[in-house]
Amino acid sequence: WIYIEGTRIDYPIVQGKNNQEYLHKTVQGRKNASGSIFMDAKGKKDFTSDNNVIYGHHMRNGSMFADLMKLRENSFVKKHPYIFLYTPKYKLRLKIISAYAKPAAGAQIPIDFSSRKEKKKYMEKIQRSSEILEQTAYKRIPNHLYTFVTCSYERKDNRTFVHAVESERTYEMETKK
Repeated sequence: WIYIEGTRIDYPIVQGKNNQEYLHKTVQGRKNASGSIFMDAKGKKDFTSDNNVIYGHHMRNGSMFADLMKLRENSFVKKHPYIFLYTPKYKLRLKIISAYAKPAAGAQIPIDFSSRKEKKKYMEKIQRSSEILEQTAYKRIPNHLYTFVTCSYERKDNRTFVHAVESERTYEMETKK
């Protein structure tokens, strides 16, 4: 599940056999133009990929990932710097470190990196692209990166990219009876 305070983003996350499966299908499997919020089919479902990529439509009615646009505004991110992911085993608090828009063409998003050097180069690239200045000070190379993607309508075939890193992982403790 994904939740972002101050937005309407509060949805389950699914993962299909390919990245087309949930593009126009609800989590219940019904055909729907809004589709679902879904993780890249090549990613590890336990969010342990080097880069966990999550997609959602930017619906003109403000639903799905439309509010990712807010995360490109410094003033909004100062008040709401975190994205929350909930799994059956733990809760992740993710710190937003970069947000920007660019054309979809040629926007290859890696899931895994072949080396630490390659990951560092990618981190530097997303930091240079960022529109949120306060967040560009992030210099570490994280174990896991999270990338959220939706369409942007300021230019033809544009996408908004929001990148975040783990700030906290809280494990749910099972109660014994």
